[in-house]
Amino acid sequence: MTSSLGDQLSALLGGNSTATATPEGTAAGTKREPDEDLPAGVHGEVAAVVKSMAGDEVESLELSTPLSSYGFDRLAVVELAVRCEEELGVRIEDDDITTFRTLGDVVDYIAARRG
Repeated sequence: MTSSLGDQLSALLGGNSTATATPEGTAAGTKREPDEDLPAGVHGEVAAVVKSMAGDEVESLELSTPLSSYGFDRLAVVELAVRCEEELGVRIEDDDITTFRTLGDVVDYIAARRG
């Protein structure tokens, strides 16, 4: 039986992963209130996670924009996957994380798993 990357990180860090940090008033695993400037649906949910990680100074979150443009290196993309697993309730396979190059890649992956 395989475990998700989030489970592995949580076990390594004793359950206190930085990936579980949430905005004030939001419990881990709980959907946050939608941002008025974010699109609806999966795009908006993933964009909210990206925005919280990249900082609120991010002006726009386009599907075609490389994650590196938001300051994401490989480790940050792994953290993004872990947060999406926790906050959006979708399991992301470890091998699939390396395919995430753009915001659209993450949105498409999550939408396919929910559909």
